[in-house]
Amino acid sequence: MADVLEIYTAILLREIERLKALYPELEDDAELLADMVEGSTSFDTILSRLTVAFLEKVALKEANSMIQADLRLRGARFDRGAEALKALAMSVMVAAGKRTAILPAATLSITKGRNKLVLDDDFNAQGYMKIEATPMRADIAAALATGDDIPGARLEPSAEHLSVRTK
Repeated sequence: MADVLEIYTAILLREIERLKALYPELEDDAELLADMVEGSTSFDTILSRLTVAFLEKVALKEANSMIQADLRLRGARFDRGAEALKALAMSVMVAAGKRTAILPAATLSITKGRNKLVLDDDFNAQGYMKIEATPMRADIAAALATGDDIPGARLEPSAEHLSVRTK
């Protein structure tokens, strides 16, 4: 439809230019030019079609935005459902005393969680702060892992989690 509208619009523009060429006095009289364009061309029809096409595009954009928002919500529900299923699988494995299960679809393993860096609100250790006073978490965690003592920072064990591999 856009290609047809572009063609009709180009024809309309040529008709308007032809009117101006035939009647040079129209250049000095905007009201007469408007009346001549409306009476002698498909001005209203083309402008109406362009307006409807524009409004359709705006409506489609708004509908697309609503669909995308719905899909994001649906995706979040899928994520929550997947995490719930993963937690159920882990509880079954824990109850059975199995840390690994090799299945046709995937290999499930209960792995030890990595230590989680926890920093106190007043953490401000020399050599582990960026100029903007943001803790360098990776450096602090690495230093604590090697046995360094940094006031206000410690490594705590995190909860076990289920790893799902399909290859």
